[in-house]
Amino acid sequence: MSFKALITSQVRSTFASYLGDLAVDVTLQQNSIDTYDFATSRAITTEGDTITVKGILTSEEEETIEGKRTVKKLYIPSEDIADFKLYNNFTIEGKFYRVGAFIDDGYVVTVTVGGGNDE
Repeated sequence: MSFKALITSQVRSTFASYLGDLAVDVTLQQNSIDTYDFATSRAITTEGDTITVKGILTSEEEETIEGKRTVKKLYIPSEDIADFKLYNNFTIEGKFYRVGAFIDDGYVVTVTVGGGNDE
């Protein structure tokens, strides 16, 4: 077993076993797709698909020039999402969030999010 496979299995095990009720259902919505139909001369917008994965949403205080602010971050195992760039928003327990900057280290996707209760 390679080290990457070992770490990936440990991340999966951590999300499944150790984090228990901290991991919540996250419904990710793909970006809508805009195309043009040359036969009808019309623009066509197709809503993207949704997927549901397990993730952990946290709130962290961050020091800025203006003072402290709360930053929400979402953590999702990388193997649950083929290409995170395809998603622009998600919901958790009926609350809508926007996808901000994200980092995928190959094991966990860390997303800075907006929305929810604060916006």
